[in-house]
Amino acid sequence: MNFHCGMCKNGIVKPTKGEGRHLRYCAFTSIPIPDDFEILTCDCCGETYTSLKTEEDLHDFQTPIYFKYIKNRIQKALDSILKAGHDTVTIEKSLRVARGSVKKWLKQKEPTIKEAELRLLEVYAEHPEILEKYKFQKTFKLDLEGRIVEENKT
Repeated sequence: MNFHCGMCKNGIVKPTKGEGRHLRYCAFTSIPIPDDFEILTCDCCGETYTSLKTEEDLHDFQTPIYFKYIKNRIQKALDSILKAGHDTVTIEKSLRVARGSVKKWLKQKEPTIKEAELRLLEVYAEHPEILEKYKFQKTFKLDLEGRIVEENKT
C-alpha cells in the first residue's frame, strides 16, 4: 500500500522498518521503535503515518519502557532526598500527597505519580534544603469572600 506523501507531495509513503527510530510517547518523551516494526514512512521527508492498530501495537511496546523511565526518575530523586536526611513522610507532606504514596509509586508496575509531583520531587532532590520549608501542610479556614480567616500547620 504505497501512496504519495501529503506533507512534501514528492515522496512515496510505504511500510518501512529500520534502526534508530523513535516516536513521541508522552509529552516530552521519545521512545524507541523496534527495528522490525513497520510504519508507513515517506521516503523523501520521513513523515510517518500510523493507523489506530499501529498506535495500539506501539503503545503495548512503549508503555513498559515509559514506566521504567518514570520509576527510575522517582528512585533517583528519592535516593538523593533520603541521602540528605529526609524521610518519606516529610516528602509526602511537602508534595501534599497521601501517606504511603512514595512506597506505592515504587511498588506499582505503572506508577500513578503525576508529572507535576515528579518534577517537584526532582526539584527537592536538587535542593533538599527547601523540604524543611514545605514539610508542614497548611490548612485554611475561609470566609464567604474566599479570604483566609485562620491558618493552621499540621
